[in-house]
Formats: sequence, structure tokens, C-alpha cells
Amino acid sequence: MGQERGCSSCRYWSELIAQADARGVQAYCLSGESERNQTFTASSDVCPAWVDGNAVDRPNYENDDLDDAARLLNWSGENAL
Repeated sequence: MGQERGCSSCRYWSELIAQADARGVQAYCLSGESERNQTFTASSDVCPAWVDGNAVDRPNYENDDLDDAARLLNWSGENAL
């Protein structure tokens, strides 16, 4: 944490929750430390909460990563990812 790099390379830039419009692709921020938490961000957006690594909700995820993403969003039960 602490490095400011583009959201698209951040561990908390969702690979499963995204949208596209005239401005391009935006994905959901899953970082509990980011001011952009639970908002759609552009790939080039930056913030100090950037963390390197595989997306926490990537397809073919490990169960621990899925649990981390659900915890970050305070999801449980039927609303879990």
C-alpha cells in the first residue's frame, strides 16, 4: 500500500464487477482503504490505497480471496459474491 499506480493493476480493482461507457471500462473498487471503495473507477485512476497482486475476485479465485472480497464489502449470506 502507499504506491499510486493505475487502478487496473490494483488487487482491489474488480475483475467481475465492471461497466463500460463512452469514457471506457470502469471496474468496482473493492479496497476498504480507498476513498473510492464501492465505486466504479477508471483503469487510469490512482489512489494511495493501491496494492499489487491478483484481483481479490478474479475468476478461478481461491476461496480465501473470495472471503476477503466479501469481507471488504461487508457482504454475507445470500448477498455474498
